[in-house]
Amino acid sequence: MKFISIDIETTGLDPQKNQILEFGAIAIDTSKHEPYIDSFRAVFIHQELTGNPIALTMNAGLINEINTVLKDKDTLYILQSSASDTVYVRNSQGFQEYFDEWLQSINFTERLTLAGKNLASFDLKFIEAAGIKIKYRHRMIDPAILYVDWEKDETLPDLQQCLDRAGIVKSVEHTSLGDAGDVAELVLKKLLCS
Repeated sequence: MKFISIDIETTGLDPQKNQILEFGAIAIDTSKHEPYIDSFRAVFIHQELTGNPIALTMNAGLINEINTVLKDKDTLYILQSSASDTVYVRNSQGFQEYFDEWLQSINFTERLTLAGKNLASFDLKFIEAAGIKIKYRHRMIDPAILYVDWEKDETLPDLQQCLDRAGIVKSVEHTSLGDAGDVAELVLKKLLCS
């Protein structure tokens, strides 16, 4: 099975007012001996940010990266750095071009199965509000359902609780690629244990 684990970092919780800062994706193909196919990271270069203090503080390093790009007069707003595999985009159209090109390059051209923590209730709302088009299947993988304790939990576990329950000793990074990677690892661990 092929799937794409997706995560975004934003300036807040409201997709109508707040902005996507970073988009990360990890391509997985469980039919392969090495299921990790490739990764994709895009940073959105905004001239101004609208957000809440908690989200802005949590993403301070990312905002500094954006600031560095904005200060560099020689940097194009839409570019791909071969050194870092990061795409810097100013708008959704620029993002769409690079993301679609990446999907083609890894041969993920069919309607995608997506995975992500709170993907359907959070990330996709921002992605759609930004005008980004992803052709996906409406059945999605959220690792919370794989690691919920149906007898003890009153709510679905967060990403850190899922990692702890899977025996994966690490802290959630709160970066798009880090969190997308954690989701992929959680799903693969459950698949390999089955």
